[in-house]
Amino acid sequence: MSTICIDIGNTRLKWRAADSGSVESAMHDGEPATLLRELDALHDRPVRISQNHGTEAEPALRAAAEAAGARDIVFARTEAERDGLRIAYDDPARLGVDRFLAMLALWRERRAGFLVAGAGTALTLDIVDDSGRHVGGYIAPGLHSMRTAVLDRTRFPHAFDAPAVDAPGTSTEGCVAEAALATALGLLERGQHRFGLPGYIGGGDAATLMAHLAPEHWTLREHLVLDALAQEVGPLA
Repeated sequence: MSTICIDIGNTRLKWRAADSGSVESAMHDGEPATLLRELDALHDRPVRISQNHGTEAEPALRAAAEAAGARDIVFARTEAERDGLRIAYDDPARLGVDRFLAMLALWRERRAGFLVAGAGTALTLDIVDDSGRHVGGYIAPGLHSMRTAVLDRTRFPHAFDAPAVDAPGTSTEGCVAEAALATALGLLERGQHRFGLPGYIGGGDAATLMAHLAPEHWTLREHLVLDALAQEVGPLA
């Protein structure tokens, strides 16, 4: 039976079999254990999980996976070094495991330097050089987080669904949306210009940002965390 790989983000849960490229996903509304318990795909399957809700969330997630019939449940951990990838943090446990796994998947594929961005609740950008050294990274609010931070402090009624088209806005919501997009693109483009490395981007807002990034410099890779989990042939933790 193929291992089921699971990526639990802040709002969405994604899963796939390790030997399949077909990815399924569902919103978990802050209760990933509830959704995990209902996944028929886990029955009698070994499971590898990436999750950023802290180690304190693991007992409930493990119990939910077991209730769904999963076996041999392994939670991914950020490591100081893996397969030649060396993390910059003094305390690797403080680096989100999703960032670590995204870097690991690309390093295993390329064995050469790259940038990797995650566009979700936060916008992250990490740099890995040609030797496998994680130079460091950046963390900024994601598109929705930026919009919320500004609009929640305005005195006017507002909506959050103004589209961003990379042009000056013509309403308060539009101006905020355009500024959020410009800010995110600025971070990514500055990183690419400074380090001159090929960039890869995933996450819920990746397609939105990719539409405005130079395709000769950036590639959409939406499932890097699952790719890293699927690459594993032994215990990950």
